[in-house]
Amino acid sequence: MIALAAMYPSAAIYPLALDLARGQITGKLAGPEKKKQYKGIINTVLYTAREGGMRAIYKGVTPTLLGAMPYKGIKFGIHWSLLVGRHVRHVVVDD
Repeated sequence: MIALAAMYPSAAIYPLALDLARGQITGKLAGPEKKKQYKGIINTVLYTAREGGMRAIYKGVTPTLLGAMPYKGIKFGIHWSLLVGRHVRHVVVDD
């Protein structure tokens, strides 16, 4: 369940990561006119949605989500096992 819950933040942040990547690429690979295609976060998202529809904003999100599931699941499992192990060692049983 925790691994599935990790998908929601990744899906929400994905358009911002797309914007960052596109801004970096177009800044470095500007054409001979040196005119940038994207002018900011909102402009990039709107331009992408206008050109390719809403599906274009989330194109390629599947590998991101599939990578987030095991990462968060393992991270939570290790954290929980260390937390429980720490508390078990400190429990004092009175006879």
